[in-house]
Amino acid sequence: MRSIILVLIFVMPTISAFAQPTTQKAERWRIAEITLTSSHAYKDPFNDVTVSATFTHGKVAIVRPAFWDGGNVWKIRFAPTEIGMWHYRTTCSDPTDIGLEGRTGVIQCVPYRGDLAIYKHGFVKVSANHRYFTYADGTPFFYLGDTHWEIMHERFNTSNYPGCSSQFKCEVDKRVKQGFTVYQTEWMAGGLPNPNEPVYDWDDGISDADMPGFRNADRKFQYLADHGLVVANAMNWRGLIPKYNDDYLRKLGRYWAARYGAYPVLWTMGQETDGLYPDDPRNLDEKWQVVAKALSENDAYHHPLSAHMCNTGTTVASNSLWRDKPYHTWYAAQVQGAPLPVGVAEDFRDTPPIKPAIVYESPYEDFWTDRAGERIRGYVAYLSGFYGFGYGVAGVWDDNYSDSPVRDSGTTYDPHFVPWYVGMNRKSGNDMTRMRDFFLKLKWWRLIPRYGDAKWQHFIRPSEARLATDGWKMYVAFFYNKTTDTGSLEGMNNHTQYTARWYDPRTGEYTPIGSSIKPDSHGAWTIPAKPNSSDWALLVQASDAEASPPSYPKPSIVLAGEWLLNGASNRAQAPKVVGGTYLSESGQGFLSLTGRDSYAELPGSVNLDGMKALTVSVKVRLNAYPAQNAAIVSKEGSYRFSVDAHGSWHFELATSGSPWYSDGTVAESSISIPLRKWVVMTGVYDGQTISVYQDGRLCGASQPLVAGPVALSSGPLELGKSNNLNMNSMRGDVCDLRIVESARPPTQVSENPLKER
Repeated sequence: MRSIILVLIFVMPTISAFAQPTTQKAERWRIAEITLTSSHAYKDPFNDVTVSATFTHGKVAIVRPAFWDGGNVWKIRFAPTEIGMWHYRTTCSDPTDIGLEGRTGVIQCVPYRGDLAIYKHGFVKVSANHRYFTYADGTPFFYLGDTHWEIMHERFNTSNYPGCSSQFKCEVDKRVKQGFTVYQTEWMAGGLPNPNEPVYDWDDGISDADMPGFRNADRKFQYLADHGLVVANAMNWRGLIPKYNDDYLRKLGRYWAARYGAYPVLWTMGQETDGLYPDDPRNLDEKWQVVAKALSENDAYHHPLSAHMCNTGTTVASNSLWRDKPYHTWYAAQVQGAPLPVGVAEDFRDTPPIKPAIVYESPYEDFWTDRAGERIRGYVAYLSGFYGFGYGVAGVWDDNYSDSPVRDSGTTYDPHFVPWYVGMNRKSGNDMTRMRDFFLKLKWWRLIPRYGDAKWQHFIRPSEARLATDGWKMYVAFFYNKTTDTGSLEGMNNHTQYTARWYDPRTGEYTPIGSSIKPDSHGAWTIPAKPNSSDWALLVQASDAEASPPSYPKPSIVLAGEWLLNGASNRAQAPKVVGGTYLSESGQGFLSLTGRDSYAELPGSVNLDGMKALTVSVKVRLNAYPAQNAAIVSKEGSYRFSVDAHGSWHFELATSGSPWYSDGTVAESSISIPLRKWVVMTGVYDGQTISVYQDGRLCGASQPLVAGPVALSSGPLELGKSNNLNMNSMRGDVCDLRIVESARPPTQVSENPLKER
C-alpha cells in the first residue's frame, strides 16, 4: 500500500505539469498563444523535434506549426479567423513526448472590439484582380509604408530625444498618427555592429543563446500589431545564406512562419534578393526560394509573399526570377533614379502573371532626394499602377541613434548624417499623410494609369506628369514640372459637366477651377496653368456619373483620305487596324497607335511600288521614341520611313538596280522629329536621288547612286508595325498618308500639319 501511494505521488505532478487550460479567449484576428512543455530533454530541440497544432471550426481547419522557445518550451501562436469555438489538437514528430503530442484545447473567438482596421477587416491579401491589396473581407488596403531596415537596432527601452522614453515606440507612434499602414523592416540574423539590444544569430544554428534576441523581436512585432501596422518583414541573411544547406533553410522558413505568421504581415525575402547586383557573383535566388517555399507551406493564412527586388535598372517583372513561383504573389520593386519611368511601370503592369506591384524602396529623403522628391514619388507610384509606396528618410531607415556621425548601425555609406529623431520629424512624413488622405477620398483602386496615351491626354511636358482615370468619370493627374505648363484631358464625356480642383500636396488644400467645366464636342478640355511652378495634383470628376456615354464627331480624315495614283485621285480601300483607335482633334481625324503591337495595314492589292519616281508623305505625332527603331510607314522590300531612339529619321527604298540597304538607298534627316507635335514627313525619289523633308523643309538627301523603278513587293503597306527584330512598334498618331507616282515638292503633296492645341 505504501508503494502504491509513492507511485501516485510521483505520477500526479507529471500529469499536472502538462495539463492545459480548457478554454482561452481571443478576439478575431488577434493572437492566442499556447505554451507546451516537453516531457523529454532534447540535445538539439530546433533540429530534433517538430510540433504543430490543427485548429478546427466547423469545416474550417488551420494548421499552425509550433516554435521552440528555449529550454523545454514550445509555443503555438494562432489568430482565429471566425467567431465561435475553435478546437485544437497537437502532433509531434516524437509521439512519445506526452507534453507535445496529443495536447487538446479550445479557443473561444469573440468579436474584435477595437477600431484598428487590420482586425476589423482581417489580414491583408491580394485583390481578386491581382492589382492591389485588400483586407480579408475585400476592403481595399492602402499601402503606405515607412522603412526601418535596422529595426533590431532600434532602442526599445531608451531614447535620446526629449519626451520619448523609447526610440522604437516613439517612431511607431508617430507613423501611426500620420496614417501609415505598413512597417518595412529587415530582421537580420546577428552581425549588427555595436548591438545595444539582444539579437539572435542563427549562423551556428538556433540555441538557447538566441532566445533573448527572438523575444526582443517578439515584443517589437507585438507592439506593431497592437498599433494596427502590417509588418513587411524581410529575413535578411544575405551574407550568411550561401553557407546554409537546403534542409536548414527549410527549417528556418518554418520557424519564421511559426513564430510570426499569426501577426498581420507581408513576407519579403532578403535584401536585393530578386536579381542581385551584377557585381555580386553569387546567385542566391534559389537559396531564398527554398526559404520562401517552406515559409509558404507553413503559412495557413497565406500572407502575400515577395522578394526584395534589385534596382529596376537590373530587375523588373519581366525578368524576375520569382515571377512564375506559385508562392510569390507581389513585387517589392526598388525604383531608384527618376520617379518611376513609364516603361518600368508598364512592365510591372503588363507582365503576366499579374501581381500587385509596390514601390518598396526608392530614393529616401536626405539620401539621394529631398522632401519634394519623396512626395512626388508617392503620387507618381499610385498614378502609375503601383498601388503602394514605401516612404523612407535618412536617420530612420538606417537608425542613426547618435547625435554625431558614429557608425552605430548597419550602414557605412550614409553621406548625410541625420539623427533618427530629425528624420522622424521631417515634413515629408506629413506630406505622406496628405497623399493618403487625397487618395482615400477617391476609389483609388479603380484608377487605371494612362501612360501618355493620346486617347486620354496631351500634356505639354509628359515626362513630368502622370494621369490615371476611372474611365471618363474621374481624372487624377499629377504635374511635377518646374513650370506652370499643363496640357489637355481627352476622352471626356461631352454629355455632362465636370468639377475640377487643384490639390496642394504641401498643405492639403483644394482650389476650385471655376464652378463647372464642359469638355468640347470631341471630349477635350484644356487644363488651366498650375497655380505655381511647384508640384500639384489635379482632380476632375464628372458631375453626372450616369450620363449617357460620350459620342464624338466622326473623323473628317480617315487615315489616308485619298491616294494619288498616276496623277488621278482614287479612293483607297479602308485599312485594317489592329490595336489602334480612330480619334478626332480640332475636327480632324487620325489613327492613334499605342506601341504595343498596334498597327494599320493596307492590303497588297494596293500596289504603289514599281514606279520610276515616288513621293510619300505622312503626318505624324510621336508620343515616345522607340527603344531601337520604329517603322512609321513601310512596304518592306520597297520603301520605309523609320525613326530611331533619338528621334532621327530616314527614308529608304530599293529599286531594280539598287537592293534594299545598298549604297545611296537611304536619305537621313538632319533634324529630329519632336515629341507630341504634328509634323509632315516627306520622302521624294526622282529616279536618281532620295530627298527628305520635314514640314516642307529639305533636311537630307542621298548620293545620286540609285537607279531604276522602285522594287516590287507583294507585301502589305503597314503603318507603325514592328516587322522585324530591330523594329519596334510605333507609339504615336498618324494621318493623311499620300503616295504619288512622281517626284513632287512637299507643298504639292500635303497641307500643313494639324493645328497645335
